[in-house]
Amino acid sequence: MSEADGRQQRPPRMGRRLVIAHPANPSTAYSGSIAKAGAAVAKQDGAADLEPDPPAPGAGRTWVWSVVGVSSRASPLTMEYARPWEPGSEPARTFSSTIEVER
Repeated sequence: MSEADGRQQRPPRMGRRLVIAHPANPSTAYSGSIAKAGAAVAKQDGAADLEPDPPAPGAGRTWVWSVVGVSSRASPLTMEYARPWEPGSEPARTFSSTIEVER
């Protein structure tokens, strides 16, 4: 699932992994995070990885998370792109989608 997939339903199966990708540029000091997810439906599987895009000075990167479906229900998922040391400030970008886990 990527930012371009926002507001679309994604049907992972219970016990299977769903990969979520979110564009980033670490030189701006912004980072991506999962702001809201239904823990009873899906849980994060490990830490997020920051993968490089094609190598070039100042090139963007992609935050990648893995979540695993744990219950056959639906839950909202909200991602934020913000500077973590600026609490209370609005994120530069957000996107929301729904995770609907199938049996």
